Amino acid sequence: MIMNRYLLAVAFFLFIGEPTFCQTGKDSSTMNCKTGNLDDEPSATITSIEIFLSELKLDVKEDNRDKVAKLVHYPLLVSTPSGRSYIHSQIDFKARYNEIVPSALKTLLLRQQAKCVSRVGAQGFTIGNGEVWFDVFSDGNVKIFTISPVVISDQ
Repeated sequence: MIMNRYLLAVAFFLFIGEPTFCQTGKDSSTMNCKTGNLDDEPSATITSIEIFLSELKLDVKEDNRDKVAKLVHYPLLVSTPSGRSYIHSQIDFKARYNEIVPSALKTLLLRQQAKCVSRVGAQGFTIGNGEVWFDVFSDGNVKIFTISPVVISDQ
């Protein structure tokens, strides 16, 4: 347990210290990020990720909890300052939506650009500094599998 927390802390500080996935700027028109590595992915994967991000951004903007919940792979790991927990269903996700998707995370998601997404080895793709992790699953669907709703500002 202590080793797991240590590894999580090390990974967290690596992301903070080397903000490869950073999203900066006050709004989407001034966003600046390092270019991701999607060019290394098959074109079908890139298209799937672009569609996924478009849907996620629209659903978050419209506060459509039902549709956001459908973009999640369950059980969803949620890490907050008070600890880690798993969300096992769309019903649980919607009930805890404001905790899982607070306003700072909504802002980050709305600013996300597909060109800023990178694959992190076999772990999947990330948004921001690891606030949201997603991947293309064996059924071909792109789904979120981890959310850490504490957004780290890189400004």
